[in-house]
Amino acid sequence: MSDQYLARLRTERERAQSTVNDLLTRAATDERDLDESEAQVVEQQATRIRELDPQIEIYSDIALRNASSAALAQRVDRATSDDHRETETLTREAANRLIREEFPTPGAFITAQHEARTNKDVARRLTRVLAHQTTSDNPGILPTPVVGPLLGTLERRRPTINSVNKRTMPAKGKNFERPRITQHTLVGEQTGEKQPLLSQKLVIDSISVPKKTVGGVLNISQQDLDWTEPAILDLVIEDLLTQIMVETNTGYVTAFNTAVTQTLATTNATFIKDFYTASSMVMAATGNPPTTAWVSPDTWAILGGMVDGAGRPLFPPTAPSNPVG
Repeated sequence: MSDQYLARLRTERERAQSTVNDLLTRAATDERDLDESEAQVVEQQATRIRELDPQIEIYSDIALRNASSAALAQRVDRATSDDHRETETLTREAANRLIREEFPTPGAFITAQHEARTNKDVARRLTRVLAHQTTSDNPGILPTPVVGPLLGTLERRRPTINSVNKRTMPAKGKNFERPRITQHTLVGEQTGEKQPLLSQKLVIDSISVPKKTVGGVLNISQQDLDWTEPAILDLVIEDLLTQIMVETNTGYVTAFNTAVTQTLATTNATFIKDFYTASSMVMAATGNPPTTAWVSPDTWAILGGMVDGAGRPLFPPTAPSNPVG
């Protein structure tokens, strides 16, 4: 049992180390720092590794002592094996003596063998004494293995938030301010010598952003922590992180939709024209062209179904050199 527990500790540590290595490798490949959620996962896994190492050391020592004791017992068994061989030889000799008494001649043995093969009554008696063993007779030794990775997990991502610039939230205060230009300066051609140049103030106000707390909690029993494989603690942490990403991404989208004041109705037939009309409205309002289009799943399905006169998709997922835009 201690060997099984040690194996579980080692497996959990290897999984935690693998998670850390995967995140670090991914960040190194992308030539970037760890994002907030990745850094949290690395810290949690590193904490768990620090908790596991002392336990692994204790149970590894127990396993070594058990192995040493087993080796000593094996040497003792070998030292007494001669007595066992002598007893086994005497048992075989007694069995051979009984056979010789039952079949004193080769002919007697052949006659008995023929009788067993041809006499149907003998065959029926032999058949009747055979008991049938099936799996229903021994359910206690039929294991139910847990196979493969956990099903039903969600992808841990925030597509809308990840498509814009993100900044670290200040640690202090219930709110923080984001400065915003509401009026730009003016420049223009001078109308003549000694004529005044254009002049306009740069007006900057601020947007107050209230902080919000998003999280979840779960009370896990010690038995659930010790006995589950895969480890329930790892699965709970991963699922909580996923749900945080879903919740924060949904909150971002909801706040964005609430703040939108310009709308433009469209249909499938006029979508392309209306798409560029909306882009020009953004350009006129902000002075910058839009770089990202956020669409709902039903609108995404409409985009994917649009084709040109030859039946080719206008927005192919592989993005070759000839799609619209």
